[in-house]
Amino acid sequence: MRKKLSLAVIVLLLISLYTGCTPDQSIEEENNNPVISDEEIGGTIKDDEEEADTIEDEEADHTFEFKEDTLYLSVDMNYSDIVQTISREHNQFTEEEFGGLSFYTLLEYEGITFYFSHTEDTVSQNAKPDLIEISSNDFSYRFNIDIGGNAKEAIAYLSSNFRNTYDMHSESENFDMFDYTEVDQMGNEVETGFVIKLEYDQPDYFESLEDMPDDTKVVAVSLFLPLY
Repeated sequence: MRKKLSLAVIVLLLISLYTGCTPDQSIEEENNNPVISDEEIGGTIKDDEEEADTIEDEEADHTFEFKEDTLYLSVDMNYSDIVQTISREHNQFTEEEFGGLSFYTLLEYEGITFYFSHTEDTVSQNAKPDLIEISSNDFSYRFNIDIGGNAKEAIAYLSSNFRNTYDMHSESENFDMFDYTEVDQMGNEVETGFVIKLEYDQPDYFESLEDMPDDTKVVAVSLFLPLY
């Protein structure tokens, strides 16, 4: 499991380089968030304009349908919110990183895993994950992507509902990475800072949609915060 934690950190660093970012050692953990009830279906987005901006661009509007037997979560949820909302057995591991300068905690459920960066040796109840990996249709955020579904269909859906993430290195948009906006309880779209990345059942790296075989399947969906 130590290898798994280290790999997660490496993945985050590679992602930051791929999107033209550099690591930032500052980690925000002092967020006073209300506990999110099950009735709110995994949480709400803050209305405070200082912390989140509502998107007004019509092209950014997206729709999704709540599906039965799926628990919908919010990237605004902190550690405490997640544990209270997902009332299931889980594993938790913490590992020291960067020579003791920081720590990384993995909170793992069957079907979804959360990764937290923190400076203290214990993860804060107010800490928010910087990487989320979804591998089961038991969980979702505010989008309709089927784990095990056709990858090209998933990309078409994301392209119609989210903006592509810009790659500073290639000075172009990534065809299968998208800036995640979240629909709040009022039906407004809110910037989250997270990026959506699909994982496939193919071992190859695809530079374009044309390079991808038609039968490619989605095996996981990642939501991550680029490191600035």
